[in-house]
Amino acid sequence: MLKRFVSACGLSALLMGMPAMAEDDAGQFLGGEFSANIAIATDYTFRGISQNSGDPAVSGGIDWASDLFYVGTWASTVDFNDDLVNPFTDELISDGSQLELDLYFGYTPSLGDLSLDFGFTYYLYPGAPQGEDDIVVPTALNAAQQTLADALGVAAGDVLLDFPDQNYVELKAGGTYPVGPAEIGFNLTYSPDYYFETGDVLIPSASLSFPIGRSVPFAGSDLSFAFSGQIGYLAFIDNDIPGGAGFGENYWDFGAGVTATWFGVDFDARYIDTFSLAGNGSTGIFTVSKSF
Repeated sequence: MLKRFVSACGLSALLMGMPAMAEDDAGQFLGGEFSANIAIATDYTFRGISQNSGDPAVSGGIDWASDLFYVGTWASTVDFNDDLVNPFTDELISDGSQLELDLYFGYTPSLGDLSLDFGFTYYLYPGAPQGEDDIVVPTALNAAQQTLADALGVAAGDVLLDFPDQNYVELKAGGTYPVGPAEIGFNLTYSPDYYFETGDVLIPSASLSFPIGRSVPFAGSDLSFAFSGQIGYLAFIDNDIPGGAGFGENYWDFGAGVTATWFGVDFDARYIDTFSLAGNGSTGIFTVSKSF
């Protein structure tokens, strides 16, 4: 999942431009506070799969949160090598995905030490090929085009490729619970029609995080370390891909790493892997991030 921060900054400007009486003396807005984040990583992976063709990615977001609600947006550079060209006319239909933009909101009640999170996320890929970006065989074919049409088994006026939508939504129910200095987390995520219109998916996942030792003074600021890891399983309830081969397989993903925090900047080194997913091996990712 970087992003251009236009949408994020636009949201902030819109909210900040509302009547001052909605903001209290503590700098809060409607009972909540704003925060922002920015990161540079050697790659952007999502559920174990690279979203940027293994290249460095830049990401960032802005959030508003109160004790019970949150809303925000996050963006990242992406590259799926999904530029779309009509082979009959060499017309560029789409230059492919270059940006992922996530819009989300949620409700976060607590039951004692158990912190719950019920959320909604809309994943958008501006500029990416979508359902309306079909490849159509020209109605009049020259000799070379006719030869290509015969090889592909299509005729003049046929739709060669009915491109699926890439935008999709997810619903999430989860929470976190402290166990001594550690924190365990769980999530159950559902999408009624996953990326590329691949069908209904259900994604259970679990996480664990804990500090490593104590903060120590180092070169003018405290230096601290923490471990975090997660495991998840993506299962297709209704796989709309014929045969379920290739993209559309059920699979496990796993990630674990150590984050060092120094001068308020996080330096994260992480191992990422997928199990039982053909063509996707393990990788290491290093990220530098800062929250405000």
